[in-house]
Amino acid sequence: MAYHADAQDYAFSLYCQGLSDEEIEREMRKQWPRFTRQVLYGEGGWKKKFNWEERRANADAKRKELTDAIESSEELILKSLLDAIRALSEKIRSQGSRVDPNDLAQLNKLSTTVDKIRSRMISGGTTDKAAAFLDFLTVFISFLNEKDPELAAHFEAEYMDEFIERVKSKG
Repeated sequence: MAYHADAQDYAFSLYCQGLSDEEIEREMRKQWPRFTRQVLYGEGGWKKKFNWEERRANADAKRKELTDAIESSEELILKSLLDAIRALSEKIRSQGSRVDPNDLAQLNKLSTTVDKIRSRMISGGTTDKAAAFLDFLTVFISFLNEKDPELAAHFEAEYMDEFIERVKSKG
């Protein structure tokens, strides 16, 4: 029986997840009732025919590369937030007794975001990457809104929703 490329992709994704032969066969039969393990491992089977071992190794390497890049980005985001806190703290100190309440509110938001990111980084060495980045974007949009409400609205409408959808699709 010939199978559509979707079946091959789905079987490969199950293989990459580390499912056993039996589990792959069981999952595949949910959508393709006549599916057998022979399709995967028989003569001309998908595993050899489509170089699954090599493809999985490449996918694992790309995943590691992406994870490393995200972790590096986290550090940069955290550093940027800390720099913003220092600059805002200096601005507040320079205001003397006439402190702008918006500056205090912004400082509080930045500090809260930094605390959330740090606590995620500390807890078991894992970070919810999407949540950390969304925290950062939320503070960034709040900052933009104070400086240029029209730009903030455009940014949020054009890019925030797209980013959230992308995170959902990757999750």
